[in-house]
Amino acid sequence: MTTKRSVNSQVLPLVALGLLILIATAVSANYQRKTPAPSGISGTTRVQGACPQLRLDETTCSATAEAVTVQVILESSGSIVSEFTSAVDGRYQIQLPAGKYIIRSRPDVLYPMLKPEVVTVDSAKYLNIDLLFDSQAH
Repeated sequence: MTTKRSVNSQVLPLVALGLLILIATAVSANYQRKTPAPSGISGTTRVQGACPQLRLDETTCSATAEAVTVQVILESSGSIVSEFTSAVDGRYQIQLPAGKYIIRSRPDVLYPMLKPEVVTVDSAKYLNIDLLFDSQAH
């Protein structure tokens, strides 16, 4: 005795599998399009006036690269979105979404001090900002 299987019962699982593959591909492609390329700020931190005692033939003290703590504030809300410490050689890089930010030193630390600076981070770009702190040691 032979059992006849209908064509629909054989095709239905294949159609369902094909639909699942199409949906998974569409979701994956949509996710990749909505995931923006990295953006943020990078540069160096330097401290003005943080020199050892000047010699008689020197009249100024140049800024030196140093590790300092920086706060990043979202301008629209005033909330802290990041706080980081630059490397010993002053270099830093922080990933941030596109937007307008205030870069400042921590308010609970008197020196070295950074005058607050408003910056605009564009999508898929790193903004290079060299931050000059004042040590008040001059």
